[in-house]
Amino acid sequence: EVLNIYMPDEELIMDEGNRADQARPKEMHGCPELDRISLGSILLDSLQQNTVRWGYRLKKVIKTDNAKYDLHFDAGIEPQFDIVIGADGAWSKVRKLVTDAVPVYSGISGLDTRTTNIDVREPAIAGWIGHGMCLTLGSNRGILSQKNSNNEVRTYAFMRASIEWKSKVDIQQLSPKELPEKHVSGHFYEFSQISKDIILKADRDAVITRQMWMLPVGLTWKTKPGVALIGDAAHVMTPFAGFGVNVGMQDAVEVADELIALLEPSKTQSHFDINGVSAGIFKYEKQMLEKSDKYQKQTLMYLNIILFSGKRW
Repeated sequence: EVLNIYMPDEELIMDEGNRADQARPKEMHGCPELDRISLGSILLDSLQQNTVRWGYRLKKVIKTDNAKYDLHFDAGIEPQFDIVIGADGAWSKVRKLVTDAVPVYSGISGLDTRTTNIDVREPAIAGWIGHGMCLTLGSNRGILSQKNSNNEVRTYAFMRASIEWKSKVDIQQLSPKELPEKHVSGHFYEFSQISKDIILKADRDAVITRQMWMLPVGLTWKTKPGVALIGDAAHVMTPFAGFGVNVGMQDAVEVADELIALLEPSKTQSHFDINGVSAGIFKYEKQMLEKSDKYQKQTLMYLNIILFSGKRW
């Protein structure tokens, strides 16, 4: 995957595919890109049948008097778990067991669009975006596109905006045609026509308003017995540095390694040592929080670089 960056007037200021001297920083070289659809298939296909149970929406987690956990789903209660790993995203219900912290608004809002079968439907736009990511950056706003392996382009047309922006737009109940047209004319009128067309020619049934949220940088908590957080549940951040999924997957590997090492001996015993498990979770979370603090700070830095204030640098 390569990255191209344009100014609103179509000037190409970074051509990673054709210029050896133009590339992302070295610290990003260890983050190879794999399409999320393909990645999801690889992971799910590796599991035994019925390992994943679909259709369960977690409502809350309750710690019981015997120090176990009941999971309350829309479909009912699954009781008496010794260990709960919260991989339930930005608005995690499991997180409430360890901290009252919730995501805060990042100051970034806009439209989220998809364009399917783009090579056939919009070959000019497909060529402009290229094989990977394409950013068109203006003052306090940008159009960020990524081409996926299924010949679909996912695009964010984002800008700095007040937290009320989304509710003000949603209450207007604009049609699928009016919403992107109003967004482009109101916020991206200075951008080149081909940049605007990425939004205007997106699938009409896949245009939604979106806001970006993040957990406070430097957030910590006291580890609780039998509870661990991974991914967005632990450190949701904006996508501007591209760390989120990679760090979340690393979390999953590291907490699994700790638990496997602790639980393997218990197979020959009638019960396992919950204190030992808690020690493993404490070790994992200590390392995870230190790591996520670094990535959250870098992500915030890239947010301010990409959605820069003022005229061109």
